[in-house]
Amino acid sequence: MAERKDAAAIQSLTASVPNASAWTQAVTERAVESSGHIVLIAEDAGAGQALLGFIAAHDLSGGEYEIENLAVGLPWQRQGLAAKLLHELMTRARSRRAAKIFLEVRESNAAARALYAAAGFHESGRRSGYYSKPDEDAILLTLQV
Repeated sequence: MAERKDAAAIQSLTASVPNASAWTQAVTERAVESSGHIVLIAEDAGAGQALLGFIAAHDLSGGEYEIENLAVGLPWQRQGLAAKLLHELMTRARSRRAAKIFLEVRESNAAARALYAAAGFHESGRRSGYYSKPDEDAILLTLQV
């Protein structure tokens, strides 16, 4: 689990990954300090505890978790790290008696959509014009746990 000391590294990572939701330090600190969030990090102990990636989900109500952010640093992408973070999040959400995990993803983000499909998520809706810069629809993905 992430701690407050990890907030600056998480914020820096989100700013450096093009498809990640850029979080401010304050938003990150609130997430890591909230008991209603699951925020997991992956670090490289051999690189001075460098942050490789993270995932964050929020318990909205009654065991429905929304994945708010998942980011892996560019040098570590395509090595299975996102899948490991996602599966650990799913395990922890199940241990908290989650019934459902859902998220929005850019329609054009084929890599993320493939990751979530491989984990068992299915398309459950669309939000037209949800994203900006560039304007794009969001695909809603859901997993019953």
